[in-house]
Parts: sequence; C-alpha cells; structure tokens
Amino acid sequence: MNEVYEEWLVRRKTPGWFYVALPAAILGTVILGILGAMFIPYIGFIFWIFPAIGVYFLSQRKIVEYEYIFVTGELTIDRILNESRRKRMKAIDMSSVSVIAALDTHELDGQMGNSQIKKIDYTSQEPGRRIFGVLASEQGVSQIYLIEPSAKMMAAIKKTAPRKVVM
Repeated sequence: MNEVYEEWLVRRKTPGWFYVALPAAILGTVILGILGAMFIPYIGFIFWIFPAIGVYFLSQRKIVEYEYIFVTGELTIDRILNESRRKRMKAIDMSSVSVIAALDTHELDGQMGNSQIKKIDYTSQEPGRRIFGVLASEQGVSQIYLIEPSAKMMAAIKKTAPRKVVM
C-alpha cells in the first residue's frame, strides 16, 4: 500500500500575561508560606502547598507546541507541554472533512462567521503565518480546526484528498 506520512511541529507564542502571572504567583506563594508559618506554626505550610501546586501547573504551560501528523487518511493533532508531556488533542479522519482551506482564500468565510460552528485553534498565534481551517463533521456537529501546516504537508494532504483542499 502506498502510505503518505508527514509531520510538522509548531510552537505557540507565549502570551504576554504569562510573564507577569508566573512571577506574581511565585511571589504570592512565598508570601503565603511565610505568613502561614508565622501565624500558624505547625499547619501553616498548608497555606503554601496548594498555591505551590498551582504554580507548578502554571509553569508547565509556558512552552506549548502542536504537532500535526498526517498519515494517508488521518490528520492527528497533538499538544506538547513544556517539551515533555504529549496529549492527543484530535484525530481527524479525512472522510469526515468537508474542506481544508487557507483562511485567506475566503472559502471558509461563511462557516467562520457562523456562531453554531465551534472553532478550535491549534496554531502558533504568530502574525503573518498562513493558517488553514479544517471543516469537519462528527456525529452531526461541525467544527473548524485551525492549523498551521507546512507546504510539504499540505501537498501530501492535497495528493490524498485533492477535492477537499483549497490552497
């Protein structure tokens, strides 16, 4: 069988608020720990345990990457947190896809303006990048997945499903 395989990794831009929120959360945790230890000597550590856990999970979201993997009939989107934890976000079967189009081609304008269709963003959020929308229907529910694939990956998708791709 003639299988097509392409993968592409996109790093999401870290939002500006993150550089303020993380140091503020760390400072707040330290202050709560000191105040808890001063006023409630033996159980004061509880006041910093829960915020410390929150700071840990917040720090894990600093680096977010999306990996797109296309194997003949399926497009898989994985989210990678802090370059270590991988989670499968979506596996899209090409038979459920109506159209894959660049957002600048105006092919998806009618669907993008529709509030009934959910839009899920798996892009880097960097300005100037070419973003594609994947309109897919599963169990009667339409969703648009925003992705940022390479030109090589789009050529592979077009080779497998030429009528569904608008470049």
